[in-house]
Amino acid sequence: MLWDLVEPGSELWADALRDLRHDFYHLPGYVRLGVGLYEGGRPRAFIARDAEGLFLLPLILRPIEIGTGDASLFDAISPYGYPSPIFAVRAGCEEVAFLDRALDALVDCLMKARVVSVFCRLHPLLTLPHEPLVRLGVVVEHGPTVYCNLHQSLEEQWRKTRETIRRQIRRVQSQGYVAEEDTEWRHYDAFQEIYAQTMRRVAASEWYFFDRHHFAELRSTLGESVHLITVRLREQIVCAGLFAETCGIVQYHLAGTRDGFENSDVSKLLIHYARQWAKERRNDVLHLGGGVGAAHDSLLHFKSGFSKLRSTFHTWRLIVDEKAYCELVAQNRAQAAVIDESANGFFPEYRIDYPKKVCRAEKQEASALPE
Repeated sequence: MLWDLVEPGSELWADALRDLRHDFYHLPGYVRLGVGLYEGGRPRAFIARDAEGLFLLPLILRPIEIGTGDASLFDAISPYGYPSPIFAVRAGCEEVAFLDRALDALVDCLMKARVVSVFCRLHPLLTLPHEPLVRLGVVVEHGPTVYCNLHQSLEEQWRKTRETIRRQIRRVQSQGYVAEEDTEWRHYDAFQEIYAQTMRRVAASEWYFFDRHHFAELRSTLGESVHLITVRLREQIVCAGLFAETCGIVQYHLAGTRDGFENSDVSKLLIHYARQWAKERRNDVLHLGGGVGAAHDSLLHFKSGFSKLRSTFHTWRLIVDEKAYCELVAQNRAQAAVIDESANGFFPEYRIDYPKKVCRAEKQEASALPE
């Protein structure tokens, strides 16, 4: 098996995407863009090929700066979204056997690159067998995501939309709200303002507050693959979303509603229009995603009103170098003065930012003092 760890400008990456069904998360430009969210990160793709198949996994390599140990160690993380491993095998070839070989090659490659661990988000729609992943690491199930089958007729999609949402869409349409694609991107600034308002309103973590440079690069990177859909009342943009279109998959990427209109149900009109728009463009599926952190929350309930179809979001955690991993965990705990602290599922554990608190030894010492 031939394999390599390549940079975004590599022809190997471009050639592999021509042969594999993929999403925009797999594009080299998008992976490069994701580096801006991880200080010191390096965009890469692992590619493996033999006579039976082709495998690609986009990654961001991050330097590990913990303790006083080896400063040349890295770990790998997926870019934001669902940049799952993607693969294809020739007719008559066994998928699991090919994936076993590709993943063994991945481990060899990462060991040579001094990568300690990998945290990978799996794509809910571009699925692959989990057995080869479990053989080497751990697959964690997080929760459901919602998608719409665009091969269904518009009438069937409407019929399967929750009745309350149908009433709300009809009401906002009667009130004069209009949804449309902004093909000239005249309202991109308005979208960014609305998105920021929404993140503040829902008290999102700082990580989700993308700056103007990120949005400019996102549009430049994705080009004709990304589309801006808006909802306006007369001339005012009150709701907007970015939808990415790749290989028949449309992703509901980022969206928001203007302050003062959050209870107006205009976001439901946005998705209703996007579903029709995506079908008219002969796509296969509109993926709406899940709840915050894949939780069963109000966001998931909202999205579930448009379709009963579900997929499942998983992550894959791989420890490449067990010895280095354990040493880094120990160093991180020592720096934070914690003992036997639970990781609560956080991976990699050595990147936990432990809160400043009195450690167990200090508590024991304090308890021995006279009152």
